[in-house]
Amino acid sequence: MSGRLPSHNQLVLPLLEVCNEAGGRIHAQDAYAAIEEKLSLTPAALEMTVRGGGNTTVSKFHHRVRWARHHAVESGLLQSSSRGVWELTAAAEDKLCRNQTGIVFTIWETELGQVLWGTAEQAAAVIEPGSIDLVYTSPPYPLLQPKEYGNLNSSDWLKWMGDLAEQWSGLLADTGSLVVNIGSISVAGKPFKDPYVARFEIDLIDRLGLHLVDEHFWHNPAKLPGPVQWVSVKKKRLKNSVEHLLWFAKSEDFKSNNDNVREAESPHTTRFRKNALESGKGLGRRPGGSVAGKGFLTSNGTSIPSVLQVQAHEGPHSAYRRACKEHDIRPHPAISPLALPDRFIRLTTEPGDLVYDPMAGSLATCYAAELLKRRWIGSELSAHYIAGGTLRFGS
Repeated sequence: MSGRLPSHNQLVLPLLEVCNEAGGRIHAQDAYAAIEEKLSLTPAALEMTVRGGGNTTVSKFHHRVRWARHHAVESGLLQSSSRGVWELTAAAEDKLCRNQTGIVFTIWETELGQVLWGTAEQAAAVIEPGSIDLVYTSPPYPLLQPKEYGNLNSSDWLKWMGDLAEQWSGLLADTGSLVVNIGSISVAGKPFKDPYVARFEIDLIDRLGLHLVDEHFWHNPAKLPGPVQWVSVKKKRLKNSVEHLLWFAKSEDFKSNNDNVREAESPHTTRFRKNALESGKGLGRRPGGSVAGKGFLTSNGTSIPSVLQVQAHEGPHSAYRRACKEHDIRPHPAISPLALPDRFIRLTTEPGDLVYDPMAGSLATCYAAELLKRRWIGSELSAHYIAGGTLRFGS
């Protein structure tokens, strides 16, 4: 039992917890009683008073809970649904679903993989060094506007991600790859791009000794114009609809086979080959100086894809979003297409190899690995996102 009253800041989390335990909504009087029981406050502590309006005195405990509630409202964690009733916001639900124990839990498993509940740092510490063939992840970007899944400014992000990349490098096999999906951001208040992506690349090359194999790009044709201030309002810049997929290798002997990601040859290319073989046109010295012989026209009906992938994000009618809606689970707000991890898993691994996504979010990487018969590990801080991602597996 405690003989002292917690400060109003210390009461915020207990207030959110009792609201959550009451189903997300709680009356003020019920909140007082539930917090009193949760914290085992002594009668002496509960009898403390402070001066109120009109020369009256009020319970010091109730006064501090109301201040805690005010702080939670200001922080976007609580809202008033009706007079005297306090309700959790979506941001608070996510906060309460985060693993804050410092312990990594295995939430569930398939024959091929497992989902770990914990931070990326904690999860990396329990994985065997040198055991991972591909680390593929899409971390929160250092956005100027806060998102519910978290973000930092670019300098803090670079320190955080640099430390994580060092952990991930130690987990990779000598033939392993690291792929990081990140987007561009602007300098605050200015029409310029923040060069944090280039700084991240250089840090991993110079400090960690990783090799930059390639830069791939994801073009999302459905992306809204942005940054709004400089594209739609000031009309200085063009719409930025491309994100980076930075591919690093641990050694020159990295595992990769582009035959695994070949695509069907386009009808135009097929016609060109046929006409060139029949007429001989297109062979010989090309305008750029290269020489094309008949071997140039040999085809197996497929072509090596470009580093540019054009994919819209998962819309409201995707199987994942429909499943989340059916089970009344709020979906992850930033879902990249399944095709992105699918390509890198096929390109850099073989069936039975081990894929790891340290910030698994909606478990898209995990699901892609499962479909491709790769072993996999996904770690995620939010149990809320894990619950939604689990639905991808039909569970």
